[in-house]
Amino acid sequence: MVRPIGLRQVYRSIILRFVKVNGPLALLPRRKEPIGAAMLTQILQVAEGTKLSRSRTLTWSSPTGVSLAAMLCTAFAGGFRESELALPPGREFDLMRISRASLSWRIGGVIVVAPTVEQLNSLARGDFAILVPPPSKADPFGVYFGGRPLFLPYVPDSVTNAAAALARLEVALPVPPLRRKATPLFVTTQTFAPMITTVADSLLAGLLRCVMPASECGKYSWHSFRIGLACSLLAMGASPDLIQ
Repeated sequence: MVRPIGLRQVYRSIILRFVKVNGPLALLPRRKEPIGAAMLTQILQVAEGTKLSRSRTLTWSSPTGVSLAAMLCTAFAGGFRESELALPPGREFDLMRISRASLSWRIGGVIVVAPTVEQLNSLARGDFAILVPPPSKADPFGVYFGGRPLFLPYVPDSVTNAAAALARLEVALPVPPLRRKATPLFVTTQTFAPMITTVADSLLAGLLRCVMPASECGKYSWHSFRIGLACSLLAMGASPDLIQ
C-alpha cells in the first residue's frame, strides 16, 4: 500500500525548492517605501495643469484637487490607512466613514464644530484642526481611537501642514452644520461625491510619476504615509510596541 503524502509535506517541498533556486530573501514580503516631508512637498508642488493620466489633468483648485491635497497632508500627519480616508469601490457612504463632522477646530482657545468662513480665515498659530479617526481595522467600532482625536496644529507657512490643507477644504467646499455628518470629508465633486480608493490610487500614481522615474513609482502607495509616520516615530525614540 502506498503511503499518502500530506499537503504540508508537499507545500514544504515546493517552498524548499523555490528557496534553493531564488534564495531566502525572495520569500520576504515586498513592503512599500516611506513617504516623508521632502517627498510630500515635491508631490504638492506638481504644477497646476499637469497631465496625470490620459483622462485626468491636475487642478489643485477643483473639488478633487483641494480634497486630494488635504487627504495627502492628513495621511502624512496621521498615518491613516487609505480605506480610512477614502471609500472602497462598491461601498455606500455611511456613518462608519470619516465625514466632515469628524473634523472640528480649536480657534482662539474655543472648540468650534462647524466653523464659518470668517472663523477659518482667522486661523493662526496656536489653533488646531481636531480630527476624530473613523472605525478601522484595529478599532472596528471606533470605541478606542474615536475617543482620542488627533490635534493637528495650524502652521500656515508649511506646505505639508494638514490643518492648513483641511481649512482650505472647508473654505472651498463649505457644508451646512446639519449636513456635516452625512458629508464625506474627502470628495471629488461640488455635490460631495466621496473620494473612492481607486481614484485616490490613480491620482497618487500620476503625481508620483511627476517626481520620480516610472520604475520607482511601484515602491510607493498611500500606505507609504503610514510607514513614513512609523519611521519618524522610531527615529524620535518611540518604542516598537507603541508604533505597532
